[in-house]
Amino acid sequence: MTGTAGTGKTRLAVQLAWEFVSQYPDGVWLVELGAVADHRLVAGQVAATLGLPEQPGRSLAEMLREQLADRRMLLVIDSCEHVIGAVAQLIGDLLQHGDRLTVIATSREPLHVTGEVVRRVAPFGPEASLRLFAARARLQDPAFKISDENVALVARICERLDGLPLAIELAAARVSLLPLEVILSRLEARFSLLTAGDRAESGRLRTLRAAIDWSYDLLAEDEKALFRRVCAFAARFSLDGAEVLCSSQLDDAGGVLGVVGSLVDKSMVVAEDGRYRCLETLRAYGRDRLRQHGEYEAISVALARYILGIAEHREAGQLGSWLDRLEELHEDILATMEWSLEHDLELGARLASALYVFWQLRGHASEPRDFCDALLRRVGEEFPRRAALLHLSGGFAYLQGDLEMARRRLGASVNAARLSNDRVTEARALETTGLVDVASGDVTAAEAALEEALSVAQEQGQHESEAAVLHQLGLVASPVRAQHRNPAIAGSGRRGLDADDLPGRGQPAAG
Repeated sequence: MTGTAGTGKTRLAVQLAWEFVSQYPDGVWLVELGAVADHRLVAGQVAATLGLPEQPGRSLAEMLREQLADRRMLLVIDSCEHVIGAVAQLIGDLLQHGDRLTVIATSREPLHVTGEVVRRVAPFGPEASLRLFAARARLQDPAFKISDENVALVARICERLDGLPLAIELAAARVSLLPLEVILSRLEARFSLLTAGDRAESGRLRTLRAAIDWSYDLLAEDEKALFRRVCAFAARFSLDGAEVLCSSQLDDAGGVLGVVGSLVDKSMVVAEDGRYRCLETLRAYGRDRLRQHGEYEAISVALARYILGIAEHREAGQLGSWLDRLEELHEDILATMEWSLEHDLELGARLASALYVFWQLRGHASEPRDFCDALLRRVGEEFPRRAALLHLSGGFAYLQGDLEMARRRLGASVNAARLSNDRVTEARALETTGLVDVASGDVTAAEAALEEALSVAQEQGQHESEAAVLHQLGLVASPVRAQHRNPAIAGSGRRGLDADDLPGRGQPAAG
């Protein structure tokens, strides 16, 4: 489904999918790509939506191809335009190997894959526009109805909005604040100002921007400030997140709740299951406003520190809730990772270390490995956390079954840790080296590396590390080793691994 922003492609795709649920025994799934900033993460988002964990030594695309080959399911893939090449390649591959799979995709342009049937989602006609306006207006004013007295005014408003559903909803949300005549006059004035704008843009896009401009201008100053700032979130956000970014603009944190509620009432923010989000078009608009006010850099820093704070502070006994919280923030974690590569390498390195347990226990390996490698390309030999980044990169290479690269990274980590006197990382890198040796079948080398790790941990009084290494040495010496299981997946639950086996580092168990 293609069409201009605001025509309701997503809503129509979801409604269509609901009508066909009974025909797909393996399910109907909605994959939202609006917050996916990197084309390399498309396959991971599909896999995460379907609940399919990564498999060591295999690409996500290969794994998806095999898992979906015989399934009769419907995938709704929403908002493809910014990663359209990757989406087209993945969908084409999946459809080629699975003739029972059906895909509905929404984008501002076709994917151009074999078998694609393009349906353009056009703006509403006059009758549908009137019905939508009336339905949305009644949410604000239950007494509102289309009558002989106001039908011409409403029709004119909808005409000036080119029948775009989003624009109509924004206008209808104001009926409790403004008479229809004032709504129309404000729209007319706004459009006259846009006639000198960028003529390269389509008329509908300028109309939609005008409608959002107009709706934004009607907000109180504290509502404008909060709306701009919550648009910094990549996807859904919580009330405490809004308070972190916005409370400085309000009298107290409690005021944030009131303003968020007001924005929900005015259709600028959507409330969903205790969390909130902005429509993609509105989020892009809010970020533009954030830049215009010179706030974008400061809010980006505040958001990055907020994400880092959650990642670094896990209370004892709260592993499950901490993992769930990070899963809810996954899109913002990815966005913060990308931001840190250009603005704050130190913060990025801290975030990578803090998320090691989350990434492993929730089945992520590709994205953190790529992130650590990207950080390593940007830092010099003198970077304080270089040894830790090398260890993380090697650890995730190990989890993916790339033992050769894991060995190189871990060896470099040990050397860098010794040069910088980072004994904690030295012990961890030696421990992981022992696990790589076990996976390679070299038990003698594994025992040597683990014994060396134990020596460093004991010398430094690293009691958690000492316990973890002793645990690994015990496994290496146990009969379990004879089963030749791949230790790269030993932490996935096959032996009932408990979080306490991962003392703050998410180390997979040997054997």
